[in-house]
Amino acid sequence: MKSRIEPGHKWNVRVIGRYNVGEQGTNFISHMGIVIRLHCKIWQQNFAKLSEETKNIIFRDLEMWYRWDQTLQTDKEILQHMTTMHKSWSGMLKSKHYKGKAFEDAITSVPAGVDPSDWQTMCEKWNTEEEQDIAEHNRQNRTHQSMTYRQGFVHGDVKPENFLLGQPGTLDEKKLFLIDGALKVVMDIISSKLCAIA
Repeated sequence: MKSRIEPGHKWNVRVIGRYNVGEQGTNFISHMGIVIRLHCKIWQQNFAKLSEETKNIIFRDLEMWYRWDQTLQTDKEILQHMTTMHKSWSGMLKSKHYKGKAFEDAITSVPAGVDPSDWQTMCEKWNTEEEQDIAEHNRQNRTHQSMTYRQGFVHGDVKPENFLLGQPGTLDEKKLFLIDGALKVVMDIISSKLCAIA
């Protein structure tokens, strides 16, 4: 729920690499979800490919409550984030209201807030042979990935800065560890803060 704001004023948010930060960042993301459902069909895949008219309507609605440094890059990042949000929402709907049901039952299991004719179109799309082949291929990929991890193999970005030696004075002292990109970002932030303190 939005905090109160004086008429004519807007909340300031910052967009950094597809993420919205600041005091109102979470509300901004929630508002994006509302705008997506108002102006985009459930089967929309890539918001960058929306018509200019639809993009303008989306940004108009966001700008009613929020202000950010609008550049081509930040607008592109917002559309990318909205694409990710929309795919996640669509996937959740598929999981809860389509998977494991007979096609006729799935069509009548219309999720709240979804237009019944849009839901039928989406169910028909998921029911095509092509979509089912894609879903099966993805399921097999996930199975293979989890088997690889169970056998002790990992996928990592193999470059010198992603390797660490174990902590001195421990049994791991002579072990070499491969870290992932997310951990590296966290470590870089900690390292830069420690350097700033020193």
